[in-house]
Amino acid sequence: MYDKKYWRQGKNVTVGQLMDYIRKNVPEDAVFCVLGNNQIYFHLEEDKSVFCVDDAPLSELEEYAGFEPMDI
Repeated sequence: MYDKKYWRQGKNVTVGQLMDYIRKNVPEDAVFCVLGNNQIYFHLEEDKSVFCVDDAPLSELEEYAGFEPMDI
């Protein structure tokens, strides 16, 4: 069961804001899930302006053709 005192939402949250929240509120050994899935993928725009955490590999994208995601 989720703890309501940690229920949050955000829009245009920066990586710094997310990291600060996690450092202050989440144990380092907690499993990180996206949409309830513990298999996650990271995507970063070429200009590094947007970082995306997804539950899908997006392997159908042209820029990923011929590549496999590296493990964290």
